[in-house]
Formats: sequence, C-alpha cells, structure tokens
Amino acid sequence: MVRNSFPCIVAACLLCGVGCAGPPRRASARPEPAAAPFGEAVCAGLDNSYACAQAVEKARLPQFAGVAWRKGAVLRIKTSSGTVVLADSGDPGSEERLAYSFLRLLPRIGQYLVHVQGFEGDARMLIDAASGARTQLDAEPAVSPDGSRLATASLDLDAQYNPNRVQVFKRRGGLWEVEHSVEPGDWGPWRPPVWLDDKTIRVERCRRPCLGPEHRAEPAELRLAAEGWSLVSP
Repeated sequence: MVRNSFPCIVAACLLCGVGCAGPPRRASARPEPAAAPFGEAVCAGLDNSYACAQAVEKARLPQFAGVAWRKGAVLRIKTSSGTVVLADSGDPGSEERLAYSFLRLLPRIGQYLVHVQGFEGDARMLIDAASGARTQLDAEPAVSPDGSRLATASLDLDAQYNPNRVQVFKRRGGLWEVEHSVEPGDWGPWRPPVWLDDKTIRVERCRRPCLGPEHRAEPAELRLAAEGWSLVSP
C-alpha cells in the first residue's frame, strides 16, 4: 500500500524549479531550503507520494531526453561513467515493492534526485552525475551554501513507515556520508531544514499532536562547532 502524502506540502516538494540538465553551478551564499514549492498543477488531485512522483517524472523526462528515460518498469539515468539502471521490483501492493521515479538534477552538487517508493513509506536516492555512485536519503535534501553538506528531515512520530530524524551528510567524493543524526522520540521535524550558513541549520520541531489545531511548532538550530554538531534552542 502506498503511503498517503504527509502533509500535502511534502508531495509538493518533489518538483522544484530546475529546468534542464547542465553542469553544476557555483555554490550560492544564500540560505537554501530542501526544495522550493512548485505549482500544485502537477500533483493536483493526487493523494499519495508515489502518484505525485510519477507525475513529476512524466513532466521532467522530456526535459532530460538522452539523459534519463523509462521503458516499462525500468528507469535509466546516464552518467559520465555509464548508465544507472533502476528496475521496479515486487508486485504493486506487495511488501517487497520498490518503485523509482526520476525527479530532477541538483546542479550545484552534480546529483540526480530519484524518488523511491516502498510498500509503506518512501525515500530519496542521489545518483552522482559523474561516477553514478548512489546515496540513500530519508527525504528531500537541502544543500549547504558551500555545497559540501546536505541536510534532510523526515517526520514520522506514530506510523513508523519512515524514520523520524534529522540528518546531516558530508560529501566524500561522489558519495555523501552521514555526519550527524538526531533521532528524537518526543518530537519530529515539521518542515524541511534550512541552511542559515555553512554551520547552522534551522529546524522546526513538532510535538504531538503534529496535525490539527493543537499543533505546536518550536524553532531550533543545529550548529557545527569544533566538537561537532549540537541542537540548540535559539
């Protein structure tokens, strides 16, 4: 069973304003969220993450002709080192189900972003445009201003379809390694993380209940110092 989107803004983050493939750009110094919300037209009327991801793929593939293409259940993405082949597996509705959808290129870091749908819950995959190396992520990545780190935030306090955590990744060649992980039991990250600078990430914490009129959000920051990352309330 495909998990319903949580909330609708999560599905809306699947598509951002990257028009076509191209070389990575130099890092910007501005704070950057995980993804800019796109017009609701692509996913209008769709009530789950996989249906939205497939709609995004359908819209994106014509812009990446010769770079990313699908034939049946197989998605192919061309990199400088060869073609990455991602084949959907398991029957739809089965617990073994894994299905891939092409989302876009992240040009500043030279990575293709792919949506990965499981039986319950979903994730993301980065594919290095040069080497084809793959990195698994919980959610949409936010890129640090200098391009050396990523941050992801995944909220799931109750259903446990997805992890409930905030992670920071550091680049090691074409791969991204987990540098820090916060896995709370009494709160979850309500919105995508935002880089305030290369060493500070804004996180919005949500304590139960996270939906409805009783929702309470608390600001916090992940800060990098000589001893490592720490979560503080500003």
